[in-house]
Amino acid sequence: MKALEVILKSEGRKEQLRRIAKRAHRNFEAFILWLFSKKEMHGYELINLLSEEDSFGKTITAALIYPLLSEMSKKGLLRCRTTRTGRRIRKVYSITSKGMRELGMAKERFRQRSLMREFLKEMLK
Repeated sequence: MKALEVILKSEGRKEQLRRIAKRAHRNFEAFILWLFSKKEMHGYELINLLSEEDSFGKTITAALIYPLLSEMSKKGLLRCRTTRTGRRIRKVYSITSKGMRELGMAKERFRQRSLMREFLKEMLK
Protein backbone atom coordinates (compact mmCIF):
# COMPACT_ATOMS: atom_id res chain seq x y z
CA MET A 1 0.00 0.00 0.00
CA LYS A 2 2.80 2.44 0.81
CA ALA A 3 4.45 1.84 -2.58
CA LEU A 4 1.20 2.78 -4.33
CA GLU A 5 0.97 5.98 -2.27
CA VAL A 6 4.54 6.88 -3.24
CA ILE A 7 3.77 6.26 -6.93
CA LEU A 8 0.60 8.35 -6.76
CA LYS A 9 2.42 11.17 -5.01
CA SER A 10 5.24 11.12 -7.55
CA GLU A 11 2.71 10.98 -10.43
CA GLY A 12 1.04 14.03 -8.92
CA ARG A 13 4.37 15.82 -8.83
CA LYS A 14 5.11 14.86 -12.42
CA GLU A 15 1.75 16.24 -13.51
CA GLN A 16 2.36 19.40 -11.51
CA LEU A 17 5.78 19.78 -13.15
CA ARG A 18 4.18 19.26 -16.59
CA ARG A 19 1.66 22.00 -15.87
CA ILE A 20 4.40 24.36 -14.68
CA ALA A 21 6.50 23.61 -17.76
CA LYS A 22 3.51 24.16 -20.05
CA ARG A 23 2.75 27.50 -18.38
CA ALA A 24 6.41 28.55 -18.63
CA HIS A 25 6.44 27.61 -22.32
CA ARG A 26 3.24 29.58 -22.93
CA ASN A 27 4.68 32.62 -21.10
CA PHE A 28 7.91 32.42 -23.08
CA GLU A 29 5.87 32.14 -26.28
CA ALA A 30 3.96 35.28 -25.24
CA PHE A 31 7.28 37.05 -24.63
CA ILE A 32 8.46 36.06 -28.12
CA LEU A 33 5.18 37.32 -29.62
CA TRP A 34 5.64 40.60 -27.77
CA LEU A 35 9.13 40.98 -29.25
CA PHE A 36 7.81 40.31 -32.75
CA SER A 37 5.00 42.82 -32.17
CA LYS A 38 7.77 45.43 -31.91
CA LYS A 39 9.60 44.46 -35.10
CA GLU A 40 10.18 41.61 -37.51
CA MET A 41 13.50 39.82 -37.30
CA HIS A 42 15.30 36.64 -38.23
CA GLY A 43 16.15 33.85 -35.82
CA TYR A 44 19.80 34.78 -35.38
CA GLU A 45 18.82 38.35 -34.51
CA LEU A 46 16.34 37.04 -31.93
CA ILE A 47 18.98 34.76 -30.40
CA ASN A 48 21.41 37.69 -30.09
CA LEU A 49 18.73 39.90 -28.58
CA LEU A 50 17.77 37.29 -25.99
CA SER A 51 21.40 36.40 -25.24
CA GLU A 52 22.08 40.05 -24.38
CA GLU A 53 19.28 39.92 -21.81
CA ASP A 54 20.71 39.06 -18.39
CA SER A 55 17.53 37.26 -17.36
CA PHE A 56 18.22 34.35 -19.71
CA GLY A 57 21.97 33.95 -19.34
CA LYS A 58 23.51 31.61 -21.89
CA THR A 59 20.52 29.27 -22.07
CA ILE A 60 19.18 30.81 -25.31
CA THR A 61 20.53 28.75 -28.17
CA ALA A 62 19.62 28.04 -31.78
CA ALA A 63 18.49 24.57 -30.66
CA LEU A 64 15.86 26.25 -28.48
CA ILE A 65 14.81 29.15 -30.72
CA TYR A 66 14.53 27.65 -34.21
CA PRO A 67 12.15 24.82 -33.25
CA LEU A 68 10.07 27.33 -31.27
CA LEU A 69 9.85 29.69 -34.26
CA SER A 70 8.88 26.78 -36.47
CA GLU A 71 6.19 25.65 -34.01
CA MET A 72 4.81 29.17 -33.68
CA SER A 73 4.71 29.51 -37.47
CA LYS A 74 2.80 26.23 -37.79
CA LYS A 75 0.30 27.50 -35.20
CA GLY A 76 -0.19 30.62 -37.34
CA LEU A 77 1.21 32.97 -34.68
CA LEU A 78 4.20 34.02 -36.79
CA ARG A 79 4.64 34.52 -40.52
CA CYS A 80 7.88 33.51 -42.14
CA ARG A 81 9.26 34.89 -45.37
CA THR A 82 12.65 34.31 -46.91
CA THR A 83 14.99 37.09 -47.93
CA ARG A 84 18.30 36.99 -49.72
CA THR A 85 21.26 38.93 -48.38
CA GLY A 86 24.11 38.35 -50.78
CA ARG A 87 24.49 34.60 -50.95
CA ARG A 88 22.61 34.04 -47.71
CA ILE A 89 18.95 33.16 -47.51
CA ARG A 90 17.34 34.18 -44.26
CA LYS A 91 13.94 33.49 -42.76
CA VAL A 92 12.41 36.68 -41.43
CA TYR A 93 9.59 36.28 -38.94
CA SER A 94 6.77 38.68 -38.14
CA ILE A 95 3.70 38.44 -35.97
CA THR A 96 0.35 37.57 -37.58
CA SER A 97 -3.10 38.83 -36.64
CA LYS A 98 -3.66 35.50 -34.86
CA GLY A 99 -0.40 36.10 -32.98
CA MET A 100 -1.60 39.58 -31.99
CA ARG A 101 -4.85 38.07 -30.64
CA GLU A 102 -2.86 35.46 -28.68
CA LEU A 103 -0.63 38.22 -27.31
CA GLY A 104 -3.74 40.14 -26.24
CA MET A 105 -5.05 37.08 -24.42
CA ALA A 106 -1.66 36.61 -22.73
CA LYS A 107 -1.75 40.25 -21.56
CA GLU A 108 -5.20 39.63 -20.12
CA ARG A 109 -3.96 36.50 -18.29
CA PHE A 110 -1.14 38.55 -16.74
CA ARG A 111 -3.57 41.29 -15.70
CA GLN A 112 -5.82 38.75 -14.00
CA ARG A 113 -3.02 37.12 -12.03
CA SER A 114 -2.71 39.54 -9.16
CA LEU A 115 0.32 37.82 -7.63
CA MET A 116 2.26 37.97 -10.91
CA ARG A 117 1.11 41.57 -11.45
CA GLU A 118 2.32 42.58 -7.98
CA PHE A 119 5.64 40.82 -8.58
CA LEU A 120 6.17 42.65 -11.88
CA LYS A 121 5.22 46.02 -10.36
CA GLU A 122 7.69 45.53 -7.55
CA MET A 123 10.46 44.35 -9.86
CA LEU A 124 10.02 47.36 -12.14
CA LYS A 125 10.15 49.99 -9.36
